[in-house]
Amino acid sequence: MEIVLVRKLIERKLIKEESQLTVEFETTSLDKSVPITVSDIFVVNSISDYGDDIIFELESIRDRRVIEESGRNIIEIEGMDPIRFAKAYDINAKGIFHLKNRPGPKPKLRLAHH
Repeated sequence: MEIVLVRKLIERKLIKEESQLTVEFETTSLDKSVPITVSDIFVVNSISDYGDDIIFELESIRDRRVIEESGRNIIEIEGMDPIRFAKAYDINAKGIFHLKNRPGPKPKLRLAHH
């Protein structure tokens, strides 16, 4: 996931402590001979911004293991694809916020009668 988008989601408080993230990370196989890439669901404990990268301290909801991982490795936010999650809040993939006209009733213009 793009760091610009991660930063914007944090700024808007859409990713914060206690958020659930699915993250891809490297570990070793059961026999500890081969490094493998796996994904798991984590709860955010803390967030650190290092300018060019954002590091999350994460705790697994499955085995309570704590890891530190880059925001680049997020594959889901609260169970949703990050791009789709951002679009739900009118933020595009590059982290730009767009206000758009929402459907529904519009306020009526009141004219003062003289």
